[in-house]
Parts: sequence; structure tokens; C-alpha cells
Amino acid sequence: MRSLQPQVKAIQERHAGDQERIQLETAHIYKLSGVDPLAGCLPTLVTIPVWIGLYKALSNVANEGLLTEGFFWIPSLAGPTTIAARESGQGISWLFPFT
Repeated sequence: MRSLQPQVKAIQERHAGDQERIQLETAHIYKLSGVDPLAGCLPTLVTIPVWIGLYKALSNVANEGLLTEGFFWIPSLAGPTTIAARESGQGISWLFPFT
């Protein structure tokens, strides 16, 4: 793509007022050299199903109430997990004793 840039610039200068002609000539150059300008979009399009699945999985966790259940050594994912926060009942205010 970068190696074709001088040819594309020359086409743009030659046909400055005619956008349709510029697009046709540029597409012809890309076709002759075997370059697909949309090939850069392919990795992004491939990851879209992964992101959709991740979104669905996380939204189902929130909808089913699984945030109140434990996860490995963490007793609950819904609130504070430190012993000091559970015993004092003040949330994270125990981290800032001088305020």
C-alpha cells in the first residue's frame, strides 16, 4: 500500500476535480498490484464474535445474581472482601484514618 502511494498521489494531481475518476484509477492500480484496501479490517471483524460472547457472558452473570456467590477464596463478589472492612462495617474508610 505504501509503495503505491506515489502513483495514487499522481492520479490525485492529474484528476484533481473528478473524484469518480480518481476512485476508478486508484481501484485499478490496487487491482493490478493485488492489494485489497479492506484487508486491514479483517482482524477487527474476526474479533467481533468474541466480544459479543464476552458481553453476553458478563451480562448473564449480572442478571442471574451470581455476583453474590463466592469465587475461589473471595467470599462474595458484591461487597468488600477484607477482614477489616467486614468487621468495622465502614467500607474503605478504615484506609483513611486521618481524614
